[in-house]
Amino acid sequence: MEESTTMAVAVISDGQQEIESESDTQIQENKDDIEKSFVKNSYRQKYKRSWELDGELKDWLSPFSGDQYAAYCRACHCKLHAHKKGLLAHAKSSKHKKHLPDFDFEWLDPSYVPPALTSSSSSMNVSVVTYSNVNSSQLSTSMPLSDTTGIPLQDIVNHLQELAPLHLAGEWDNVGLLVQPSQPLKVHNVLLTIDLTEKVMEEALKKKINLIIAYHPPIFKPLKSLTTKSWKEKLMLTCVENRIAVYSPHTALDAVKGGVNDWLITAFGESQSIPIQQSYSDPKGSGHFSNCLDVLVSEGTEITNALSGLENVILTVKSNEYGGCDVRICCDDRTLAKVVEILSQHPVAQLCSRITKLQTPPLPGQGMGRMCTLVEPLPLYEIVHRTKQHIDQTHVRLALSPKHTRDTKVQSIAVCAGSGASVLKEIKADVFVTGEMSHHEVLDTIHSGTSVILCEHSNSERGYLKNWAEDLKSNLGQQTVNIIVSEADKDPLRIV
Repeated sequence: MEESTTMAVAVISDGQQEIESESDTQIQENKDDIEKSFVKNSYRQKYKRSWELDGELKDWLSPFSGDQYAAYCRACHCKLHAHKKGLLAHAKSSKHKKHLPDFDFEWLDPSYVPPALTSSSSSMNVSVVTYSNVNSSQLSTSMPLSDTTGIPLQDIVNHLQELAPLHLAGEWDNVGLLVQPSQPLKVHNVLLTIDLTEKVMEEALKKKINLIIAYHPPIFKPLKSLTTKSWKEKLMLTCVENRIAVYSPHTALDAVKGGVNDWLITAFGESQSIPIQQSYSDPKGSGHFSNCLDVLVSEGTEITNALSGLENVILTVKSNEYGGCDVRICCDDRTLAKVVEILSQHPVAQLCSRITKLQTPPLPGQGMGRMCTLVEPLPLYEIVHRTKQHIDQTHVRLALSPKHTRDTKVQSIAVCAGSGASVLKEIKADVFVTGEMSHHEVLDTIHSGTSVILCEHSNSERGYLKNWAEDLKSNLGQQTVNIIVSEADKDPLRIV
């Protein structure tokens, strides 16, 4: 079982004594002191469920698990004597009133029972949850899951990068593992979302999520601090405090074959499609060299020995008809200068005939956006209807080209999930389908003869998550990890 740093707080209602500890040893000593004070107390009383109906107690009072003579304040996160007079006194105390404004009554389960401080174990694991819109905190309602179940975080990351290789992402993007707990993590519950918002974080905490896969990277612009001054920083702090990892695939998932853009075009039936912006093999991948040098030498062994100490170099040596040797040297950009330096200083290297710059091979079917040619043309109104049905929305925005009517037959459709103007701008098609474009970009497009369907940014992406969840389940195994699509994740814009 993984250890977590914990803090226990105990309050005795008559003396309002606060005990805080930062080590398991001190926690145990404090637990013993609390128990002694309870035994000595003359008005020791069993907890009564009827107290939860009292107007001054019901919003914050819970029984304390494992101790029938104790109560628990959910606002202050403290253990109290189970004595109504003392509980009422606690309700009127300045310490309790100080915590109430930061306590979200609706978010916490009124039936919540905290883990017992009186466990016979010499140490205690308590998972701390410290997030809501009003900075409330809640102790976990369950003990940490056993390390014998779940999948190591790195194994899941490896699977994710196989499904959507990160080199496919835009150079400007921030993809991959963004938040990683300092200690090894076994993942049991995974939450898929387009955006990591406050509502999604609340959902993640309630569902005991320990890996959030957020399609849009929640860390995009560099963070100069991790404080509570902004909602994004608070979200990242909450993830760190609760050992929740965060991963973002973003444009890698757009570009990959079978990804978000391929999902979008399935709305329109049988078609042929190609990427609008082609993706290429990873230039940093194993086996790829970006340069090839052809060198004529008088003797091959010496030059081979001279270059043998370099990494990322492949040499082939062939005898030629003139009694010398043709040497071909393949290397990456970092090694090229060193190779040229060695050749220039070596006496047997007579001539470097040429240096060839090698290109990485294109990846069929992978890249940004999709240009889709329908096997059977469809009227424009049918394209609109199928788009709404596919993304599960009752409305989309339509900008009709002056050259089109609702009955115009559509043969070619260019799609780009999210904000598609930069990908679609040079493309000629009957219709563009994307999440958003600016006012002037729409005007330019429709006057060039292309109608535009705008779905709203994240609505053009969100429907893919259900498909992706099934892919992840089949790759990770349903028996060891739960894949959950967020219910709280929604586009912030509504047509009203």
